[in-house]
Amino acid sequence: MRSSLCCLLFAAAAYAQTAALAQKQALASVAGEVRNSITGEPLERAHVVLMRFNSGTQERYGTFAAADGKFAIINIPEGSYSFEVEHAGFVDLSSGAERMVALKSGENREGRKLKLTPTGSITGRVLDSDGQPVEGINVIAEVAGRNERSAATDDRGVFRIGGLRPGRFRVKAQPTNLPFPAEIRTDGTAEAHYSPTYHPDALDSKNALRVEVRPAVELTGIDIHLVRTPILRLSGKVEGKPPDGQSVGLSMQPQGMGTAVRPDGTFEIWRVDPGRYTLSARSFAPGGTQWGSIPVEVEIGQNDVDNVVLRLLEAADVAGQVEFEDEEARHPPQPPQAARVSTNGAAPAAGQQPPAPPARRVMLRNADGSPGSMIPAPAELAEDGTFKFSRMIPGKFRVSLSDSRVYVKSTRVGTTPSEGAVLDLSSGAAGAPVVLHVASARGAVNGTLRDGSGPVGGARVMLVQDTKGPLVQMQRMTKEDGTFSFTLVAPGRYMLFALDERDTGLVYNGQTNQSNLEDFDDIAEKIEIGESETVNRDLKRK
Repeated sequence: MRSSLCCLLFAAAAYAQTAALAQKQALASVAGEVRNSITGEPLERAHVVLMRFNSGTQERYGTFAAADGKFAIINIPEGSYSFEVEHAGFVDLSSGAERMVALKSGENREGRKLKLTPTGSITGRVLDSDGQPVEGINVIAEVAGRNERSAATDDRGVFRIGGLRPGRFRVKAQPTNLPFPAEIRTDGTAEAHYSPTYHPDALDSKNALRVEVRPAVELTGIDIHLVRTPILRLSGKVEGKPPDGQSVGLSMQPQGMGTAVRPDGTFEIWRVDPGRYTLSARSFAPGGTQWGSIPVEVEIGQNDVDNVVLRLLEAADVAGQVEFEDEEARHPPQPPQAARVSTNGAAPAAGQQPPAPPARRVMLRNADGSPGSMIPAPAELAEDGTFKFSRMIPGKFRVSLSDSRVYVKSTRVGTTPSEGAVLDLSSGAAGAPVVLHVASARGAVNGTLRDGSGPVGGARVMLVQDTKGPLVQMQRMTKEDGTFSFTLVAPGRYMLFALDERDTGLVYNGQTNQSNLEDFDDIAEKIEIGESETVNRDLKRK
């Protein structure tokens, strides 16, 4: 009896060891090398990571490259992963597709070649109007309206922005200006005030010079001569202040400045830089009641701007109706796979109804592209075409549906119609019903991307709406023969251009507005698409 029990225990242990060994053998591995994309030299101590999301959890498997640049990541479960490679002084410019790897159970993938590109840097000085160095100024390398990296000037006015990926940048000095009145001098002098200034001496990005950063190169002599501007005041009053002593805040876009409104409704903002701004007031009650003002546009030049009046209105629900121009817009055809695959990825059983298409929603964004912290959540579109937004404040909004196959052709507030997708509720959200006229997007853009050697395959082509405010964006990868095609395009003006993978995030980030597109004027083709029109336009990569 005892002997039989020992045999059973031994067999169980052997089976467990065998199962564990089989499981370990079933795990996958990846091996390869990391090299400098410019010199081809191996990169010792490059940090290589394989990353994936599994059941909502991020899994990361990593290692460091040896002196010869070689690495191996072992004992990885099967699945689809993406590479992340890091090394001080380098940047990964490979595309998303180039970073992907799919591993099967027990597979040993070898020979993976990874490349990192050396970063560059920008150095220069920041000088005041007298040519004297200015200490403690934050200097920013900016591209497509986004701050890439920054550095502060030292006591000699010298700055160095390192770790920059190759590309073209605008360089901006950003003085710190506290919102206080001018300093009172007793010696007869006046306080100098400097506005944010682009290299070499421009107050706005349109007049700034772009500089090109190359791999492993320090770009020198990028001096900035700060532009002196008056110390200006913007003041006014908020009318219709809410009850119960609620505090009111004032915001100014796009600069992002703000201030609290005084108990008597007056406000004052000092040291406003020249430019065009949109002012709005907001108020929140402890119980959730919101108030907002009708937005007011102001232009700051060389003088104070006073007596600006903002009128507060209580947030209100907005009910609307969608009118569909065509049956296809009302009931878009579902792709074949939607009818064959259920929500868990399996084919529906015999007699089982296919899953319903996702609910359509009506979405709002600020018409000028500014951040939308007060934008209500998307409203679900009912079967009868009705929708409702809760507690909306006054403003102008760009409205769209979650279905990219349709577009908003016109809007109507009460009896006032307006062409396009801008919903004007700047006179208040309460009262008149809203009607959206929605049509199917049937336009198309076709073309071929070429460079000096011929057609370019595997490149990313962008089609971006050329209009004020938040932009409609589409992207396609060119085929092997360099061809690309965009379908379901709404009528309008667009910019069409091809990007290096390193630049993709500059445009395709969900927050792009018109100012971001300035950096692509020299490579973009501007096109206009009519209803159901197909435009053929080739691209030439420089």
